[in-house]
Amino acid sequence: MKIWISRLKEPALWNTAVPTFCVILLVIFSMFYFSAYTNPMQKNMVDISDGWSYSTNLDISGKDMEGFKYIDIPAGESLFLYRVLEEEISDAVLMFKSNHQEIKIFLDDELIFKIPYSSTSEEPRIGLHFITLPKNYQGKMLKMEIISPYVSYSGVLDGIYIGDVVSLEAYALPRSVLRTLMMVPCLVAGVFLMILSGFRHNQKGADWRNFFFGIFCILWGFHFPGGDFMAHRFFDPMWVSFISLGLYYLYPLPMTLYFYFGFSKYHKALLPVLIFRVLFIIVSFGLQLLGIVNFSDMLIINNPFYVVSIIYIIVLCFIEMKSGNKFARFIIPWFTIAFLAFMHRMTVFYSIGLREEETLYEAGILLFIMAVWVYNCMEFFRIRDSEKKYLQELCIKNEVMLQSYEDITRHLEQVGLIRHEMRKHVAAMQILMKGGEHKKTQSYLSSLLEQQEDIIQVRYCDHYLLNAILGTYLFRLKKEGVKISCNISVAKELNFHDADISSIMMNLLDNASEALEKIKRIDNEDKWITLNIYTKSPYLYIYLKNSKVNTIKENDGNYMSVKNDGESHGYGLKVVKEIVKKYDGILNISYTDDTFTVETALKEERK
Repeated sequence: MKIWISRLKEPALWNTAVPTFCVILLVIFSMFYFSAYTNPMQKNMVDISDGWSYSTNLDISGKDMEGFKYIDIPAGESLFLYRVLEEEISDAVLMFKSNHQEIKIFLDDELIFKIPYSSTSEEPRIGLHFITLPKNYQGKMLKMEIISPYVSYSGVLDGIYIGDVVSLEAYALPRSVLRTLMMVPCLVAGVFLMILSGFRHNQKGADWRNFFFGIFCILWGFHFPGGDFMAHRFFDPMWVSFISLGLYYLYPLPMTLYFYFGFSKYHKALLPVLIFRVLFIIVSFGLQLLGIVNFSDMLIINNPFYVVSIIYIIVLCFIEMKSGNKFARFIIPWFTIAFLAFMHRMTVFYSIGLREEETLYEAGILLFIMAVWVYNCMEFFRIRDSEKKYLQELCIKNEVMLQSYEDITRHLEQVGLIRHEMRKHVAAMQILMKGGEHKKTQSYLSSLLEQQEDIIQVRYCDHYLLNAILGTYLFRLKKEGVKISCNISVAKELNFHDADISSIMMNLLDNASEALEKIKRIDNEDKWITLNIYTKSPYLYIYLKNSKVNTIKENDGNYMSVKNDGESHGYGLKVVKEIVKKYDGILNISYTDDTFTVETALKEERK
């Protein structure tokens, strides 16, 4: 529970959640708006999907059917639907959608409509049709003959409506808006991820994982409205069918590449899937363009392969997750939901036929896309924040290094002066000794020793960064009259991040410096600090104790000192606690009225 609460406080989460929530609200508002806007215009229309009878070439006896349902008949066989038109509508028009079907419509055995429109059509496409009825249609028998070269479409019709043109188009508009609005976040997410991949470079090159997922989002976004009323209303049925199925064949390729670049160990296992998908795209598009085989005929190959490849990817995700891949751990639930929605769509497709209201598959894919989009946004903001912190720490390290360089320069100057004056001092002491001035010689020697103590100490340990930090802080404390006792025994290399070493030492020394600074305004108080740092595999031990006069406030395990402005902060020790927790360490904090002590042990990382 604490982990989730801490994550809720992350700026990256809110930077992502707020715009995402606004987009969702905008989509919901738009759906309700278009629905409310068009409802008054739908007065003169009726859904006449009920009250039909049917027969087939194999069974010529008429049977009643409740609504349009899938009738199991072979490809190429005729399905006959019958219904008396009893609805009274002025300027009546029939509206229905065809899916790769040849459809003939009769009114009292008089042919009034036919798909394909001419004998030159190679195959029936996907289309939306408006058929004007004669004024005396009421009471006549409406007969529809449906034939499809594909078994999945041969025994089903999506629905049929009667009304005036304004009412029918008003009915179609909000049902098109849903998929159109679902298309918008896909396109936005795709463009965003492609742009994001250009900013997130590493030593191996661009972020191809997000780049290909961006392409997938764009392809799927354009695929969304392929089955809508408005797409069929404004575009030629041949192009609607070609683009819809073409995108359906294309988008699995960038999706598979997304997983290929997301896997760390088993990405090569996806190469057979990628090779087959590329070959299938080349062959299917080539045969379609040459007019040899249509896209619809290739579904019998694409759909089974699509299902098998998704199951294969999910299995690889679980294997990658067990090997510690965080990407796979995140993606599995969302991708599985999209897969289950897809399997539901396939079940509908091969059993009861496609329905225009069927949007579960699209919603599952959209949920998957939005989840990945949110994840990548959070990763982007998290990386940006960490880079910002890294730059800040780098600036601090540069300042520390510069101070260390200045201390070394002063140290060399002081040592040079002492060496230059050493002969004179030795000669002076020899003269005093020869004259029997032993007390003066001793006093002279003591003064030289005091001068030596004033020399800046530039080496505390072999670790360069730690040595620079200690040199900077301890020199400053020494100038302020603080008595320093330190014992540092640290190797040249430590298995800790430099940023963590600098953060923990600088925060501890900052806290000690602030406490010692307050003693400066009080007479007859000792100012001192004791610092011991040493390593004992696999731990780095740090012991810091300093004198103090300020008041310490303790609240739920957090220690806060009262600042000059009257506020209680305690941020430094919170940072120390986080670093200790990161390295599975131990932290002990104790204090008295005049002392404050911090003891910690950090466990080195394994190489």
